Amino acid sequence: LNTQDAAVGGSIGRRALQSLPTDARDPVTLAYTIPGVAQATGFFGDAPRLTINGANSLYTQYSLDGLENNEGFLGGPRVELPLSALARFDVLANTYSSEFGRSSNGVVNLETRAGGERWTGEAFVYNRPGGRFDARPAVVPPGERVADFLREQQGFRRTQAGFAAGGPVARPRANGTGTFAFGALEYTRENEQRIQSTAGATFLGRELRDTYKAFGRLDHGWSPTQTTTLRVAASHANRAGEGSGIVAPEADVTVQRIGTATALTHRSALRGGRASHVTSVQLG
Repeated sequence: LNTQDAAVGGSIGRRALQSLPTDARDPVTLAYTIPGVAQATGFFGDAPRLTINGANSLYTQYSLDGLENNEGFLGGPRVELPLSALARFDVLANTYSSEFGRSSNGVVNLETRAGGERWTGEAFVYNRPGGRFDARPAVVPPGERVADFLREQQGFRRTQAGFAAGGPVARPRANGTGTFAFGALEYTRENEQRIQSTAGATFLGRELRDTYKAFGRLDHGWSPTQTTTLRVAASHANRAGEGSGIVAPEADVTVQRIGTATALTHRSALRGGRASHVTSVQLG
């Protein structure tokens, strides 16, 4: 029960981010566990995947460390972050505090990780092969033998690799000040074959998706009450649909979504910690 303000929603902390299963390590899919949040039914290939209280997913607002992260054209976040780069995932639904605004339905806020007092890291490689792991196709082109057609299918394949590391740049001083760094990099490649059909023909289509996500953060404590943070995030998604244009060539599609966000934030503690001040500037 929130007794401090009118914000309604939920949060996913670092421990849950590490342990909960995700689809393709996409942090947005974890938000479906929060009340009022559901998977959106998009009406185009790059439509945002998250809806709050059934509202249009195009108008959900996205923030990164409290700063603007809206793509502004096709909807959704401007920059997609590696799962390893997140410290907290917040969704504010129905009503929300005055810290966040500009929303007709809700706000999604991602908080990034900072380096700790000792160096830690992680690395991963995932591979999801296609072929026999896929369901049998419901449609087989006329004249094709089922067994031969199945052998030709590559199905759905996904390969992911990445790493993350963080820690002190120099040994922290006794008063808690010092410089800390954290970085994460993630790459995903997906190959999805689709069986298309029209009134006159059945044919194969293929969609290739390559996604790069990068994140870096540097925190410097000038004193116990003064801290400066530099944060850089970037993502590059390529989506190419091939083969569906056999009947209609204009049906082939190539989409590139490139986003960056660089922010500088300074935090000050005032009056012995009873008050604080934060100044931020961001270029996206």
